[in-house]
Amino acid sequence: MAITSLVIPVLLGIFGAFVLSYLVWLLIGPTVRSLRGRKDSQRFRRAAERVVEADSCIAEKRFTDALRILKQAPLFDLFEKLQLVELVREHHQNILSRCVLIAEELHTRPANLADVERLMMERSELQLLFVRAMDSYSSLKNRRQKAGKEMPLWSRSDFEQRIKEIRSELHKNKELLGAALSKLFASIESARSDGDIVYH
Repeated sequence: MAITSLVIPVLLGIFGAFVLSYLVWLLIGPTVRSLRGRKDSQRFRRAAERVVEADSCIAEKRFTDALRILKQAPLFDLFEKLQLVELVREHHQNILSRCVLIAEELHTRPANLADVERLMMERSELQLLFVRAMDSYSSLKNRRQKAGKEMPLWSRSDFEQRIKEIRSELHKNKELLGAALSKLFASIESARSDGDIVYH
């Protein structure tokens, strides 16, 4: 009898703490997601500003400065919003187009241009797969919760495994794309040095 009177309050306390935690998350969850989205947007904005700054250098024929700035412009963050994924895809294409423009001004064509473009497209496709997988997982989870049902363990495991695989592919892509971009920038800089071209 004494054990029962002790266990029941403990169980009620645990259940109450769980309910309280859930209610708190319902209140602050949207704010946390909003702040995360804001940080992603800020990172993108800073990266986009670097391309604009590089454009000014290109217009003034300061190609070394333009390349230095463009090196800092690529974004390898993992974004969860479709709009940002699309913007980053365009951003990477903008970086590539500036590199092509500078290379043309220096009368050269980097040998790995096609590799960089392929890896950029691959990253964009993987990012889209990641966003869709996350959205599907969240949507299914919410539907089950509204119906008062738990998400099946096999279903959760499948989603988590798929998301893990996409994250892994994105990590590999980041390494390959980073190396390809370094080679691209180095080849353009090398062409500038070999040509001994000085612009004023």
